[in-house]
Amino acid sequence: DIDGDGMKDLLVLARYSYSGLDNALVVQSDYKIYYQRTGGFIEDTEIKKQYPCSEEDTVSGLVEKARAYWGWKA
Repeated sequence: DIDGDGMKDLLVLARYSYSGLDNALVVQSDYKIYYQRTGGFIEDTEIKKQYPCSEEDTVSGLVEKARAYWGWKA
């Protein structure tokens, strides 16, 4: 519940790895944030421009960044 309204919001943090050239392991960290609106869930694609994901990010850290981005209390 990111915005404190009692309804479930969804935060997805995904980390993908695959074999690149010469079978070297390639790790790509990425996330998506969907927030609920009256008609359903909408993906916020703009937040990633300000807060790119790194290997050190956690779900709770991204929630705090999302709250700050949208102007909600921490």
